[in-house]
Amino acid sequence: MDQIDLKPGMKVLAHTALDAWVPLTAATPSQQGRDFQVVWLCEDDAWDPDAKQPPANVIPWPIEEVRARP
Repeated sequence: MDQIDLKPGMKVLAHTALDAWVPLTAATPSQQGRDFQVVWLCEDDAWDPDAKQPPANVIPWPIEEVRARP
């Protein structure tokens, strides 16, 4: 899968282990995890573009499994 240049606040689709695509929001740019590139994602309603920090309820996701929403 092609990687994308993610920016905080970008609406994305995250591919799950159950082969579903879940709509989420990027809370951080992509960054190096322990073994691979990740992006921290949150639910759309948790994203606050005016906040100085990402939301508390973020989850790291492998960057290869994230796509921009159409």
